[in-house]
Amino acid sequence: MKRLKIEYETGYLEFDVEALFPFRRGKDKKIFKLINMYCQRQAKRELFHWLLFKVDEYNSECELFISKVRLYEPGSRAYRACKTELKKLEIIYKRFVRNLELLEMD
Repeated sequence: MKRLKIEYETGYLEFDVEALFPFRRGKDKKIFKLINMYCQRQAKRELFHWLLFKVDEYNSECELFISKVRLYEPGSRAYRACKTELKKLEIIYKRFVRNLELLEMD
């Protein structure tokens, strides 16, 4: 899914899905309110499948970094680098999960 178009009475909003997702807390409620109210069923279905794909993708990456972290000695530079990257991936993963939860499917 590349672009999502939300059409409502007074206009429309179109954005690049890959550039803007996952939304942070606060913005996500506003955007998903519009998506849930005005998006066509097919667009919501495509967004749902794309979000599921991203959740799976980031879950796999998190698991990969968890296994990498276990390889290094705690406190080492490589351990800290992997742990930092893991935390970043977990934040993005949680945002995707929350975005998926906010999407209402009919």
